[in-house]
Amino acid sequence: MLNEGSNDKGLSKIMKKSMLRMPFTDFEDKVMLGIHKQTRQKKIVVKDTRFSCLFFLLGTGFGLSINYFLSHANHSLMGFSPEQILLFFQVSYVLLFLMQVDKIFTLIHNLRNN
Repeated sequence: MLNEGSNDKGLSKIMKKSMLRMPFTDFEDKVMLGIHKQTRQKKIVVKDTRFSCLFFLLGTGFGLSINYFLSHANHSLMGFSPEQILLFFQVSYVLLFLMQVDKIFTLIHNLRNN
């Protein structure tokens, strides 16, 4: 029985020595606040990424529909033939599409790595 009491006292001394002193009194609060901010920021980034993909798909559909209507147009615009207008639009569309695909893939890749 005396042995158990001395073990408790020894354990108590060891536990007191193992206690970490916080560098600041509100250290834990600051760390937890930072974690909560990161969590909220990550949710916002995921939401914005979803909106980016949605609007990319909507813009792609809109561009394809304009391309369809321009291919069936028979009117010239400001002295340009319908074929020239269609060619200009198609080249612009492909360039913008490729740039946006690159941006979307980069965004998704960065989101998965973080």
